[in-house]
Amino acid sequence: MDRKGKVWEQFLDTLSDKDREQVEDMKECLEIYASEQEKSYIQGYVDCVQILYHMGLLNKNKNLQGITFYKS
Repeated sequence: MDRKGKVWEQFLDTLSDKDREQVEDMKECLEIYASEQEKSYIQGYVDCVQILYHMGLLNKNKNLQGITFYKS
């Protein structure tokens, strides 16, 4: 376990069971939110590449033809 993980576990050990559960739930929500934000960020890049490709501004490339949209 890395240093941050150890500090996190030490912090959790100071909490009551109820507080620990709430903190873990909040952490999980934040991780899900961050994951969704990352997907949106990457999708922005994919959209830009697709737009440039369909406008004819990018050369044909077998890798570009395989790019697909992210379905939310």
